[in-house]
Amino acid sequence: MSDSETRIQPISRLTVSSSVAAELERLILEGDYKVGDQLPSERILVEQFGVGRSSMREARGSSR
Repeated sequence: MSDSETRIQPISRLTVSSSVAAELERLILEGDYKVGDQLPSERILVEQFGVGRSSMREARGSSR
């Protein structure tokens, strides 16, 4: 086996909901949303992220 073959890492598959959850987490960590702040409504977040409601609900559920 060559060195390049041993360094290859598997590609992780990100779902839309996990990407949204990660972005929401980033926004919180960077101070755009503070602890105790209410997130915008589902409708607004869906429009801002450009995702479906089910993806948004799954993302919000995974961050609890």
